Amino acid sequence: MGAIDAFGKTIDFIAKNPKILVIPLIFAFLIAPINAYILKDVPLMMPQELQTFEKEGSVIIEEHGMTMDMEGMMDLIRKASISALIELVLMSIALYALAKGAFLVVNGSEFTLSALLTEGTKKMPAVVLIRIVMNLFGALLALVFLSPGIILIGAGVLGTPALIGLGALVIVVLSIPVLGYIFTIISTAVPAYVVGEDISSAFSVIGLAWKKKLSSIGFGLLLALAIVLISIIPASFGGIAFLGSSGFAPQLVLQLLSAPFQALSIALQAIGGFMFYSELTKVEEPLEEFDLEF
Repeated sequence: MGAIDAFGKTIDFIAKNPKILVIPLIFAFLIAPINAYILKDVPLMMPQELQTFEKEGSVIIEEHGMTMDMEGMMDLIRKASISALIELVLMSIALYALAKGAFLVVNGSEFTLSALLTEGTKKMPAVVLIRIVMNLFGALLALVFLSPGIILIGAGVLGTPALIGLGALVIVVLSIPVLGYIFTIISTAVPAYVVGEDISSAFSVIGLAWKKKLSSIGFGLLLALAIVLISIIPASFGGIAFLGSSGFAPQLVLQLLSAPFQALSIALQAIGGFMFYSELTKVEEPLEEFDLEF
């Protein structure tokens, strides 16, 4: 019930405080042209240009290659890394500001967008550190829990093909609860820092979420599903409209169309994380005992 309650409160909060969406929307629009520039040479839907044919005498040789050479690929990776770093910084400000806004409203206070942005900027270095550490921890946790499936696949590749399918099945089954838990601790870490005003508070969510494993897994999966569904909308329409197109202009249009959906996803993560963190730290009141006298 905690997971569903937290998600419901998140939707209700956003509906009653729509102006808070301006914060992630600003950063989403700032990132849009950067991503468009980086991806300008990448077709929105990769055409099948992976086969070339060369004739030598009476023999036709089929060659398989990539549409982008290694140098171009490395350049794309380098630019994407720079974009990811910029996005990490900007969205860290947004996540803190959103969680702080939710914290103030729930506790009966008011907020201004300028004050939230100012405080978010000041707290950005700590939030960046928290997000990096939590993502690394999540990756390590996934590797540990999914290792049985990975080992089975490795054994299958080395000589027992039947184990490959079994290993894949194990990974699929285990990945559902593992990813749900990981998504929960990542989304609640920044709100925990907002409430506790201490970096150690952010890392305490690992234990808090573990104590309420089922609820944490449910919330993580619910939030992840919502974000995936939101992200599919612009990707679907944009992919159809600009099928096979490349260049800065089509990419910019697609990125700008995606910005509101990205902003909503960030808001769901930050505010949803705060609402569920409140559920994790809620002290359950003991049932009152009544002395029955006859």
